[in-house]
Amino acid sequence: RMRAELALQAAEAVEAADAAEAELAALRSAIDAQLDAQLGLMLVRRKVRPGDLVSQYASGREVGHAGEMSKSDFRAMIKTLGVRLAGEASDASSPAWRAAVDGLFDTLDPDRSGFLDSNEAIAALQSLRDAASAADEGRSNKARYAAAMRRKSERLVRRALSKPGQGAGGPEGSGSPQ
Repeated sequence: RMRAELALQAAEAVEAADAAEAELAALRSAIDAQLDAQLGLMLVRRKVRPGDLVSQYASGREVGHAGEMSKSDFRAMIKTLGVRLAGEASDASSPAWRAAVDGLFDTLDPDRSGFLDSNEAIAALQSLRDAASAADEGRSNKARYAAAMRRKSERLVRRALSKPGQGAGGPEGSGSPQ
């Protein structure tokens, strides 16, 4: 009866581990598919300060837009940073990539002027960085949970499959995880 109970606990733990790993994979896929998340993660992981990017890419070549970032400046920044998108938008020369980058720019341009002034650009990039940092922390927490559930399930499976009188650690009977 005890072995049956252990087998049931092991099966439940395996299911929980599988579910946690599936949730983690879905979360990773969702992050990978979003340009804003990818850009934010790139800023976080490279420890890039938004103000530095804005001063580097806000060319203001257009008359009356000195120090502002245009869509073409934004595209150049994204391309130089090496932000990757999934599927057909992965190639920086593809129309899908350009549409994705321009779409993100449009969401960051609150006044729809076609330009981000330095304050708008810094605030937008900081917001993306903060959101990505929170998402990355959530992903890390989910990864730790999934790994812990997998270890627990493996421990329970070993215990359920061990011979009576034998510990989960094998013939030594230690019962402690490896």
